[in-house]
Amino acid sequence: MVIEVLSKPPAVIVNGLRIETAPPVADLLRVIGTPTRVDTGSRPAPTGFRNNQLHVFDPLGVYVNEHHHTRRAQEIGIALSAVERRYSFTPVSAFAGDLLFDGVRVPLRATDQEFLRQTPWPFKHSLAGLWDHQFDGFSIGIDAVGPRLASGRRSKKQFVIEVSISWPHDPNGPPAEGG
Repeated sequence: MVIEVLSKPPAVIVNGLRIETAPPVADLLRVIGTPTRVDTGSRPAPTGFRNNQLHVFDPLGVYVNEHHHTRRAQEIGIALSAVERRYSFTPVSAFAGDLLFDGVRVPLRATDQEFLRQTPWPFKHSLAGLWDHQFDGFSIGIDAVGPRLASGRRSKKQFVIEVSISWPHDPNGPPAEGG
């Protein structure tokens, strides 16, 4: 699997599918395959509504976030570690494909500092182990945590465990065809 983020012109390319704005989920499923499972959250949506659908591809280490109203893909999440599954939608396997930012292959097993040094863009630190870079309606977030020590506390040395990539999406736009 190959996921590439381009800044000029802005786009995300997933297995050859060029994304410039939120595509129908079916488009991504055509290039990724059938999800292992679909996570709809721990609480059911109110009657007449639906939750976001998280299409999880466990063997690939990725998930696709489908917006509840537009039924369009609004984000792809990439698990770089599967040691600690923090959310119900976290894939059971780590991503083993290629992740490129403007043609630069970023490391899949790295500390946050190593990862940030090898990216072509400046990331802004928001809090704890969270960093992001935004441009033209696109957003790339990285999540880093320290491994658990024997004491139960976390190491100060943080490793990137997830990368999330989102693209322009109008949450009030019409639902995708066939949705």
